Parts: sequence; C-alpha cells; structure tokens
Amino acid sequence: MRRLFFLGIAVLLLSGCQAASRAVEETVRVPVEAVGAGVQAVGKGVEGVGRAATEGVVGRLLTDRSRADLLREHRELGEHMGKVESAIVQGRILLTEPERGILQSAKDGLAAAGRQLEPPRIPLELGLRVQSQLDKVREAFQVLRQRHAIPAYSGFTATR
Repeated sequence: MRRLFFLGIAVLLLSGCQAASRAVEETVRVPVEAVGAGVQAVGKGVEGVGRAATEGVVGRLLTDRSRADLLREHRELGEHMGKVESAIVQGRILLTEPERGILQSAKDGLAAAGRQLEPPRIPLELGLRVQSQLDKVREAFQVLRQRHAIPAYSGFTATR
C-alpha cells in the first residue's frame, strides 16, 4: 500500500514537472527565437555590405585598380622570367633537378595567374590568390638567385 502511495505521489510530481517545463519552454522560446531572427538579420546585413563593397562603385574602383596592378606585375614577372632563362642559357648554368622544378613551378604559377587575370573584374578572393601565386614566383627567383648568377627582379610589385 505504501508503495502504491509513493508511486502516486511520483506520478503527480512528474505531471506537475511537465507542466512547469512546458511553461518554462514557452517563456524562454519567444526571446530565443527573437535573438535567432536578429542574428539572421545581422548576417544578411553583413552579406549586403560585402556585396555592396565588391559590386558598388567603390568596389569596382578597388578591384579594377587591383586588377590593373596585378596585370602589370604579371607582365613584368613574365619579362623577368625571360631574362632568367636567357641568363641560364647564356651563362651555361647547369640547374639541378630540384632547381629545374623550382623554375618550372614558377613558370606554371605565372601561367596560372595570367589565366585568372583574364576576366574584366576579379573578386577579392581571386585577387588574393593571384597575389599569392605571384609572390611564389618572386620567391622562386630569389632562391635561384642565391645559388646562381641570375638577374634580380626589379620590376613592379602590386601593393599588398
């Protein structure tokens, strides 16, 4: 009998807890949903600002200037690549296999950067990738210059 009494009290307590938990959920759910909606609205606002920065007049000016600078740097790095190859041939410099790999990697990076700069407008992310590729090409020239008598790169470098 006693067990049945305690079981009845436990059932009553559980049913009371469910009502209390339901009331707490209803009280808390509304502010949490409001905060979630606010966060989503802020995210959309930030996305709009980012789009306006890259698609607006100011964004076009910045990306066009950046593209023009990157095109100039790419052109001058290509000219320097010709000078480096000419110095290697004329100086009868024998490159080791790793050095030939460095030179070929620089050529490939320069070619890839050129293909990426073909569109009239480049997004910021693409511009950063192209800058990174051109930096690697200049680093390759520096490595080869430390080991052999090749001309130093003195061409244009786009602002970073």
